[in-house]
Amino acid sequence: MKLYYSPGACALASHIVAREVGIAIEFEKVDISSKRMQDEIDFLAIK
Repeated sequence: MKLYYSPGACALASHIVAREVGIAIEFEKVDISSKRMQDEIDFLAIK
């Protein structure tokens, strides 16, 4: 599972729950203002 998050948003709750129940999870940071991920891919283009 992949979790897209923005620092300061409420994604921390999902992160905590996933860790507690042992779900393998990947994290992808998203810059909300530019709509880009860390690797400069357009976040809105994800399907």
